[in-house]
Amino acid sequence: MRTGKRRARNMTTVDCSGIDLGSNEDDMRVWTADVSWVIDDDQLVDAEDLAAHVAAIGQMMLGVPVEQLAERIAAQLANQSVFRSVTVTVHMHWKAPLRTFEQLSATVTANRQSSANPSAAAANTGGEESASTHDGALPVDPSYRDAVISLHSAALNAEQLFREVIVTLDSMPGNQVDGISPLYFVGSLNGTDGHAAVIKLSTAMGVRQLNQVLDALHTTHEGAVQLSVVATGKVGDESLHAPKGAADHHLGAAVLEPWAAMDPNASYNGDPLAYLLAMAPDSAQVGVESERWVMGGGR
Repeated sequence: MRTGKRRARNMTTVDCSGIDLGSNEDDMRVWTADVSWVIDDDQLVDAEDLAAHVAAIGQMMLGVPVEQLAERIAAQLANQSVFRSVTVTVHMHWKAPLRTFEQLSATVTANRQSSANPSAAAANTGGEESASTHDGALPVDPSYRDAVISLHSAALNAEQLFREVIVTLDSMPGNQVDGISPLYFVGSLNGTDGHAAVIKLSTAMGVRQLNQVLDALHTTHEGAVQLSVVATGKVGDESLHAPKGAADHHLGAAVLEPWAAMDPNASYNGDPLAYLLAMAPDSAQVGVESERWVMGGGR
């Protein structure tokens, strides 16, 4: 892996190339990624942590088309407010010359608060190249919905567990993580302190199917992380409601605090999150711990 930096107009561009995403021994394919990101001069991103995060996404999705993998990585990185923009190029090449071309690549650029804009190229290292570019916003499928999912864990490695859950959900067909909250510390009167976060997921799954997926992830991690669909709504709508058929219940500060930080203008069952948070009796037990935890960047 190689890194480099360039500065201009109070912004820094960082290039990180040669990130190993893994290989497939059966058909001799190898995947690598190059990532370039633009940040303000007063921001810091740990390149090693970013590379590890990118590698984790890649390893979960080995075998999918390179343009889809590049788009997923770019979309998830662009969810982090520290980035002005990110550009991801995924390369897939064969270990032996078994094909008519040696390498396939796709490049995707995603800007802060915008959808990924993919530009894919199938490259023949012998000199021939073809490319296709898809400009403009991605179409919204009316069968999709937004879901806010809460994550809570008392485990010491809660951050890692949350990252693994997010990568898994984002890698599933029909899913895209559109928002990730800061990480919050949650105190407890009985001494079982923990951590909490929320994500916003654009998904084609119904609530029942999504809950089944969350139950499976809960079991996979031996019960160490609690996951719940707390609200759903139309894609892009900031007015969300409790899932249809769910019992009427009040959300605690461990959900409201991170949700309000991720989406300050959102409302739940018609009430603004700021109002609900002001009324939450446990708000003093919840405090932000890290805004860059997904990248492993500390506070």
